[in-house]
Amino acid sequence: MFFKKFWVIMSFICLLACNSPAVSVTDETGSQKNSEYLKTDFPDEKLNLNSIALENCQSAVRLGKDIFLVPCCNPKKDRKKDYGLRLFLIEKVKGKPVIRFQSRGAGDSYYMRPSVFKNVNTEKPLIILAEAGAEFSYGIGVYLLSDLQMKYIGELDVT
Repeated sequence: MFFKKFWVIMSFICLLACNSPAVSVTDETGSQKNSEYLKTDFPDEKLNLNSIALENCQSAVRLGKDIFLVPCCNPKKDRKKDYGLRLFLIEKVKGKPVIRFQSRGAGDSYYMRPSVFKNVNTEKPLIILAEAGAEFSYGIGVYLLSDLQMKYIGELDVT
């Protein structure tokens, strides 16, 4: 338990040192069911997630040429204690989406808002904060991303 708290505190300290947003987050676009494509933060680009059966996708954040962060539901992975919105790292390989990482479910949250930060001195790792909540924030999940390897660090209870 001490080790987990240590990493959460260290992540927060890292976040304070990382003052440059890597990408901008799009406006929420509504449910994936209403549209065949999910809009990204680049106006002419659309991301089709139908082939990997994700639902209720809210937005997409482009991290690289073919790498995206997308909060969605994955009904195939829902379990009694692990369900709801998840943060996905998706790579487009030959035009088709491939899931590289998915977080644990955020329960009955209505929204998940990822924010991405990078250190001004180095490119890696990216620090990703994903706030989830409903009528109020449930907290912020902290993740590190380096070379398509995403790792959950812990939760910041800053609601």
